[in-house]
Amino acid sequence: KKMFDAEPTKHPIAYEGYCATGVAMGKKLVSNPEIFTVHKGTTYLFSNAEAKMMFDKDPEMTISKAAASWPKIK
Repeated sequence: KKMFDAEPTKHPIAYEGYCATGVAMGKKLVSNPEIFTVHKGTTYLFSNAEAKMMFDKDPEMTISKAAASWPKIK
């Protein structure tokens, strides 16, 4: 949070702050702001540790699925 508060535009938050793994599955899940990862300059939030672990296994696949799903559930 300190990192984001200091420079909010440096690491933009993906999917309006919804859980990135949830978005990849076509769902808008409320995220926990304490569970996140920064990947290639973007901050991805997660609903729980398991969702983060799934993302961390293959970030590119999760991001690709989320990018396809996001416009439909936005």
